[in-house]
Amino acid sequence: MGKHKICIINFLSLDAQKYNEILNYRNKEFVRKVSLNQNFITEEEHKKYHKLLENKDSHFAFLITKNDCDYGVITLKKIDETTYYIGDYLVDENYKFEGGGIVTNYCLLYVLNKMNIKFINYLIQKNNTRSKRIGEYGNIISKNEDNEFYDFKVEISDFNSPYILNLKSRQLFDKMYYIDKILD
Repeated sequence: MGKHKICIINFLSLDAQKYNEILNYRNKEFVRKVSLNQNFITEEEHKKYHKLLENKDSHFAFLITKNDCDYGVITLKKIDETTYYIGDYLVDENYKFEGGGIVTNYCLLYVLNKMNIKFINYLIQKNNTRSKRIGEYGNIISKNEDNEFYDFKVEISDFNSPYILNLKSRQLFDKMYYIDKILD
């Protein structure tokens, strides 16, 4: 069995039909349940988000495909010149049982490196049992929590650093997948 081909596609490269499919993925109950905004996203809100992406200055989003099938989504929102909020989800809940978290994890790290992003912040709901493995991005700078969320700031590691390359999850990723391309 060969490796699975991974492509990372900027939302701005998607045609209207494919972009509308993203709305369906985002509105799935399992995605909304662990999202910061758990509301159903309307078509109008989805169009407004596309306008934010078109500015190419503060919001970025990518579709991950595996063997040319939609697999996951990663999003970035700029806080300052070096720091972004991140988000990600799988388009099918069953993908979590086949290593989908590893795929989105390393695709996100790949994108962060390509965009020269040095730090990320992210909030994780405490009830999210499928959340990121915090240390796999790099060094945790700060961690705060309240009754509902963990709030992390992490300094990003290089995608090909010895530390990252020696992680068991990265070795599994490299054994099973390869990033074919990133489409702007």
